[in-house]
Amino acid sequence: MRLATRVASQGVLAEKGQQVIREIVNGNYPLVEELSENIVALSDNSASFSTDNPAGINFGDGFHDGFKDHRFASQAMLDVMLTEATLGQNDPCLQVMYTTNASGEYKGLSTHDPFSTQQANTANQSAAYAAYAQIDSTTIIFNRNLKSPIVTAAEVHLTKAEAFQKGWASGNAKDAFVKGLLESVKFWYDLNATSLNPNLTESPVRKYDMPAESDIIAYAEAMWDAASNKEELIATQKWLNFGYLQGAQAWNELRRTGYPELYISVDDKAETLPTPLDRIIYPSSERDYNTANYQAQLQAMGGTDSYYTKLFWAK
Repeated sequence: MRLATRVASQGVLAEKGQQVIREIVNGNYPLVEELSENIVALSDNSASFSTDNPAGINFGDGFHDGFKDHRFASQAMLDVMLTEATLGQNDPCLQVMYTTNASGEYKGLSTHDPFSTQQANTANQSAAYAAYAQIDSTTIIFNRNLKSPIVTAAEVHLTKAEAFQKGWASGNAKDAFVKGLLESVKFWYDLNATSLNPNLTESPVRKYDMPAESDIIAYAEAMWDAASNKEELIATQKWLNFGYLQGAQAWNELRRTGYPELYISVDDKAETLPTPLDRIIYPSSERDYNTANYQAQLQAMGGTDSYYTKLFWAK
């Protein structure tokens, strides 16, 4: 269903994608519907070759190594989650996804900030902690029991919501949206609740009780009722659910839907890629050894093998 949705909005496979979605949803195909059914990669704590405690290979260590020095909150993501002024409360996942800065504020690194400001705010660890909220240490950074999500119930329900809202399949878009948000909250709080790090010394353990389901549902319903653009709402919440754990999927959804509308600054010093690329160009081996097909595809794309030629399914 993810693949069908990827191509269903625009491009040569749009009609086929919508057909497949109808077949899956209206045909009652088995789908991931609940937290217990989420498809995730689990930590392997049984490997004898490791001296870690617990032993084995796990997603948490990889995430920690990759993000320990670059775990500043995204202001764009915080802007989606800080909804107290409009809905009376912030996103329920905020406290388990991010830790506030030293002043107790949810302030993130923003693409609107000049490079000099970003440099000053990240010059050292003390400056970074003072300036920016961080990806939460208990839920993510030091969690040696971190589950690597592949397909979650939240994604499935939000995908259904889009299909229902656009008329690709029969169903209630609001109900699917509310279920999507509920399952997203369950997923993030489960990561927090099952967090494990026996050697945690750099940050206090911060575990939270999940809000009552009735409160989460009321929040989701209020969000739906307040949104003038339902498609933008669904796409943005899907992007938020993917978050920093499924960055590739979040980026693909952003390219497919155009939501959320992010500000991306231009790197004036970059000669080849002043802004994020839209696609990867073909390797030289295709040009040299698969010349006929390479040239045919080039013509189909408009004649240029460019980083900025949008893929057929991208908005």
